[in-house]
Amino acid sequence: MKEIPINRLEEVLGGRMLTQQCDGSINDAVIDSRKVTEGKLFIPIKGPRFDGHDFIKEAIDNGASAIISEKSPEELDINIEDLNDKGTAFIKINSAVRAMRRLAAFNRDRAGIPIIALTGSSGKTTTKDLIASVLSQRFNVYKTKGNLNNIYGVPLTIIGIEPENEIAVIEMGMEGIGEIAQSIRFVKPQISVITNIGQAHLQELKTKENILKAKSEILSTLGGQDTAILNGDDEVLNTIEPTPFKIMRYGLHNNGLNLKATNYSSNKDGVQFDIGEEHYHFRFPGEHNIYNALCAIGIAKMFGLDQEEIQNGLDKFEPSDHRLNYIKNNGYLIIDDSYNANPESMKAALSALHSYGEVEEGEQKPRLIAVLGDMLELGDSSLNSHLEVGEEAARQADYLIGIGENAQNIIRGAIKVRAGMRGQYFKNNKEAANFLKQFLKPGDIALFKASRGMHFEEIVKELVESEDE
Repeated sequence: MKEIPINRLEEVLGGRMLTQQCDGSINDAVIDSRKVTEGKLFIPIKGPRFDGHDFIKEAIDNGASAIISEKSPEELDINIEDLNDKGTAFIKINSAVRAMRRLAAFNRDRAGIPIIALTGSSGKTTTKDLIASVLSQRFNVYKTKGNLNNIYGVPLTIIGIEPENEIAVIEMGMEGIGEIAQSIRFVKPQISVITNIGQAHLQELKTKENILKAKSEILSTLGGQDTAILNGDDEVLNTIEPTPFKIMRYGLHNNGLNLKATNYSSNKDGVQFDIGEEHYHFRFPGEHNIYNALCAIGIAKMFGLDQEEIQNGLDKFEPSDHRLNYIKNNGYLIIDDSYNANPESMKAALSALHSYGEVEEGEQKPRLIAVLGDMLELGDSSLNSHLEVGEEAARQADYLIGIGENAQNIIRGAIKVRAGMRGQYFKNNKEAANFLKQFLKPGDIALFKASRGMHFEEIVKELVESEDE
């Protein structure tokens, strides 16, 4: 963030300065008091398990240049004169979240750069990273870091845009209707992407139509010169009409696509496909990765990148933590895709795993092991969804390991398709990790995938740390 003089914060945040005016400035904003240093504004967020106001004193001790607060100094047992002596600004506001959004809007407007916003039921983080990787071949690109894609993470991300950035790629998650709408007003993208509409969030939203309604909020600020980029093979997304914005649809199967992959294939070396006369490849297998790449390619072409630049961006792509991470360990390969899961992403990951079994004549086929856990927040569809994932696992993997209460239905689904399907069931990660340490052998390929709440990263960490013990 470009520096903001502290004497402008009243105006920017819509608050009231209670300390003396000072000549200092802020260059960032944080909601974690442990990350406070000189030059930072501390924003105390009220969460379900904590109240950031309880950490204001710690933020002051850590050197915060400015503090905002919904509570008065007296309520916090803070002496204004002490703050004046320190040179720490104290600004009283009505809502910390609204103040944070105002700061985000201010930084977004003065940045004046093209912004790409994206959401979707699955694949959005990989697609975001791919878009950024490709565009980085010509531009200074800023992108959402980690999982900062919620009602707090999105404004913090926008606040973090620096003067040298030329394009921003902003990921937007959601838990329910209205969440994206709260943020999109200050994100104000020129391009909005929806990767797909799947079964994630069915517990909260009940139907895919409601999920579409919630995700479509990302299109609500687009104008006549702006573009919605949509998965054209997703029948739910195909109900969206180009009003008042333009639409670019990408895909593999449907007619009328603006960007269509042909002659595509997937094997252990990744995916290959053509777009018209141009040929592309991407080192991660699975048909879903063609969709991810297509979206990035479509956006790159909008910004004038040529085929060589785009291919370089695909080649230089690095996934975020626990998403498509490939780890060689004790002679076997771990596919760590454990960050999150829903039925669509589970099936896509299993398809990618299966690609490793397609070997050349004379090569030894690896043992394909699917380590799958519970998918959460599926509501009434949970039983059938876990059964369907199990059926897909039976088609794509040689061995299945299920972990968690709902994973029992993954096992059931697999046995329904292959009565002789080999596998194990464990109640918790520790039991599974102990088994896997002995079970996994050189040449094996093991996929790890479950919802975030299952903490499968614990299993991966234990396996990696046990290497060569």
